[in-house]
Amino acid sequence: MVSDSEFAVRLSVIERSLRRAHTCLALGAVCMVAALFVAARPAQADAVTATAFRLVDDKGNLRGSFLLEDHEHPSLAILDSEGRKRWQVLLKDEEVFTYLRDREGHGRITHAVDRANHPHILVHDKGNKPRIHMAVADSGAPSLIFIHQDGTMPAGVGVHADGRGWMLPEFTKASSEAKK
Repeated sequence: MVSDSEFAVRLSVIERSLRRAHTCLALGAVCMVAALFVAARPAQADAVTATAFRLVDDKGNLRGSFLLEDHEHPSLAILDSEGRKRWQVLLKDEEVFTYLRDREGHGRITHAVDRANHPHILVHDKGNKPRIHMAVADSGAPSLIFIHQDGTMPAGVGVHADGRGWMLPEFTKASSEAKK
């Protein structure tokens, strides 16, 4: 017969063994679940190479594109329901352009960064002729030029690199008095 103290010791040993077994089973279950997740994880896709990506709506109409224009200039474009380009980003000869076009496809606003890293914003008339040109030179000097229909630049304002302002046509007290 087993004494009460011996019974308590044996019961304590069994409880410890059960705790270790439960801990080992729990760790084993966690490892198995982790292994299943790793095995079920989709493999990384290889790079996709294509000459163009085209976005079409549920009717098959082209609504966007990412392609090489003229087989050399990367272009990303969004088209309206009639298939007209309304927004475009184009990299051409190391210059980047963003175009916003009206419903007729005419450029209305152009944003560009030229080869020398100068930013430009042009606002065009209905005929796609630039009428307002804003730019910033290397020196940080800004300018705003108004362009006539014939391409001449009769008016504008800006700041020279040395901080002096300029204006076209030049407005001086003498020119104001001469007009009187």
